[in-house]
Amino acid sequence: MVPSVFVPSGINGLDAIIPGFPKGDLIIVAGRPGTGKTVFSASFIYNGAVKYGEKGLYISLSESRESFLQNMKSLGLNFEELEKRGLFEFVEFLTLREEGSRSLLSEMVSIVEESKPKRLVIDSFSAAVHHFKDPREIRVFLHTLFSKVIKRLNCTTILIEEIPYGESRIGYGFEEFVASAIIILRLRFIEGRLIRELTIPKLRGARIKVPVTCFTIHDGVTVFSPQKPIEVVMFNRFQPLPETAQRYSTGIKQLDEAIGGGIKRGSTVLVEVDPELTYEQYHLVVDPIMSNYVFSANRPLLVIPSAGVSWEDVVEHVKKWGITEDMIPKLIRVVEPIKEIYEELPPFVVAWEPSSPEKDFEKLIELENSLIESTQHPPLRFIGVDRVIHYHGPEGALTLANLDVTRTRKLGSLTIWLSKGIYPELLKRLIPLASIHLKLIDRNGCLILYGLKPRTDFYFVELDESKGYPIPRLIPIK
Repeated sequence: MVPSVFVPSGINGLDAIIPGFPKGDLIIVAGRPGTGKTVFSASFIYNGAVKYGEKGLYISLSESRESFLQNMKSLGLNFEELEKRGLFEFVEFLTLREEGSRSLLSEMVSIVEESKPKRLVIDSFSAAVHHFKDPREIRVFLHTLFSKVIKRLNCTTILIEEIPYGESRIGYGFEEFVASAIIILRLRFIEGRLIRELTIPKLRGARIKVPVTCFTIHDGVTVFSPQKPIEVVMFNRFQPLPETAQRYSTGIKQLDEAIGGGIKRGSTVLVEVDPELTYEQYHLVVDPIMSNYVFSANRPLLVIPSAGVSWEDVVEHVKKWGITEDMIPKLIRVVEPIKEIYEELPPFVVAWEPSSPEKDFEKLIELENSLIESTQHPPLRFIGVDRVIHYHGPEGALTLANLDVTRTRKLGSLTIWLSKGIYPELLKRLIPLASIHLKLIDRNGCLILYGLKPRTDFYFVELDESKGYPIPRLIPIK
């Protein structure tokens, strides 16, 4: 039967990728231990009460009320407040007077009929089957639950299922035929860090547009939608975050906190990005670092664009920070390889004819000194590593990198190296030279940022335009 009505799950972000859950129907939430099944299902009840005033009932066969309330409160879900308002009940089924499906079903039906919830969670089906003497009772239990509780009372129900380690199927193989929706939660590990994935293999009555995505249990559950193309509309000029005498700000409060209070003056920051990421995606993180440096004291910017990026792209981009046409000749210098020039250049674009690494670095110092003289500040150097390697080869690029690190430290300025992973072997040799190593990756269409030096958690990156200019919102993956 195809459900004609969906109810919003209420779970942050989930209803952006599905129309909701089939109303008065069964939803299976499955996963191995520790994948977030309990907090995911609890969020369904919690948000139903908070956002829609719908009463929820949580029946647990494996956890006490005190333990549940304490664990959920630590994740930002205050169920005690909902209890006081009559919008939530928790029932412990840790012990039964009798074994068998009849006793369990009888007590469940009685409790649900008395409570009259709109949303129900049974945690878990895997624990319930331990009360059955005969395996055939499992099927009887499921069909009775479906007909006498879910359908008769029109109660949208989540049934939690454990997937044992080493197994891939859900439960006993027939629950998924009864359910109208199935959600599978998984844990993945990337470079020693945890990431949570959500898969929707079944949603009766709706097309599944996003079958796999990522989520976090930070402050409840938040499900992330694959990033759409970033279109930036500027209303206000970028407002820099405060600096200290020892550190520059990244322009991103959460990132400053994650790396110990900002970037130490004289540092070189290596930003490694997935080749699949777009220019707009990785600049969502890189731009605040550069714009905070520039706008904090009208400091200059010296750019060697990364592979595939022209000086026109650079100019168009800095305008999105709020840099005006009259500021560009004063503060911006873009170095363009002469072999890639096919037109007359504006005065702030410097033609570069590659020679030896040492001679090219001398030219950069001359250019840098002219900016220091005119602005009284050293420039932030943004260097597209892959383009430098293209013209100088790996060894020449490494020579330039060593000279650059020393110069940056001496001036107390800031350098950003951007690597798109075109030359992975050289990347390994650059890492020891960098003070900070950040990495941007794509997982299931979601943009993820983390630090390798210093080591940080994973963060989902979302576009925030609430201040009238684009900055990233970093959401911890817990």
